[in-house]
Amino acid sequence: MAEINYQTMDIPPEVPSSRSAYRRFLAGFAGVQAIGLVMMTLLGVFLYSFGKSGFAWDKDHVFKFHPLFMTTALVHLNSKGMLLYRLMRNRPKLPVKIAHACFNLMSFGMTIAGLVAVIQHKNDLLHAHFFSLHSWLGIGTIGLFGLQWLAGFLVFLYPGGSPPIRAIVLRLHRFCGAIILGLACMTVLTGAVTLAGALWCSSAWVCSCCWRWRTSAGHRDSRPQESDGLLEI
Repeated sequence: MAEINYQTMDIPPEVPSSRSAYRRFLAGFAGVQAIGLVMMTLLGVFLYSFGKSGFAWDKDHVFKFHPLFMTTALVHLNSKGMLLYRLMRNRPKLPVKIAHACFNLMSFGMTIAGLVAVIQHKNDLLHAHFFSLHSWLGIGTIGLFGLQWLAGFLVFLYPGGSPPIRAIVLRLHRFCGAIILGLACMTVLTGAVTLAGALWCSSAWVCSCCWRWRTSAGHRDSRPQESDGLLEI
């Protein structure tokens, strides 16, 4: 582990020392970012065409902002903010800390907007709130994320803690960051499963309605023939 320099930067970037290893890191980082952009593009296209097409903050479209904002903020932007110290290892440390805080603050703001979207959606439909595993995982993740950002700002930026306090909080800050990212991924996966289950139930309901309509239509088509037969008898 790199030695903490309390004079310049209390969060040392633990990065590979060799240039070849750093180049491999950059290649991996670029690949992950490309995958993330493709993922967010596909998610946006799916949500745009899902149900009534388009995005709008109204009763019919507001829910679409929930998965879009939550996935973008808690997975894509959050992970990018976590890697800033490794990516910008030779930059002045204070601007990197400020960029890290801004990334996470932007992620937290987008998360709150996604939470407001799903609450408004359920209020419009008169549905109950916070009854599923997905919802409670999400609330826990958002709460921890907010506390993590506030503690990091107070200890590492302003007003700043003493060197011993920073050294203690640093380890906890890194550990909690990894835990929050893991919880965010779990929340996204449970939300996707919940949405997929709702889509499956909707598809089954549509198929059932079509089958019943076809059966009743066939029954109606056969009734005149039966009536004619009865009249002939």
